[in-house]
Amino acid sequence: MTDSSDAESTSFSSPGHKAILRRLIRARLPHDIHDYALDPICHGLDGKHVIDVVKTGGGKTTYISGFAIALQELAKLPGSHPLKSKSLRSILAD
Repeated sequence: MTDSSDAESTSFSSPGHKAILRRLIRARLPHDIHDYALDPICHGLDGKHVIDVVKTGGGKTTYISGFAIALQELAKLPGSHPLKSKSLRSILAD
């Protein structure tokens, strides 16, 4: 069984990892990404299923493009980087 503090420290949703992801995604977008878009991206990277109901113009494209950008930027990081967990390395290797 995993200690909850260990799971939190390896989670993309942890505050430190979320801040790093925000910087990685922000570098590729013409604007900062909102928390309401960043949260589901982090949950998706954590392997959780995400369902959001969003109105027209509410940022659905940002969810998808932000997730894709995050995967691309994470793939560029060295294998020893703390954001590259075993499960993420296997996703990026495919």
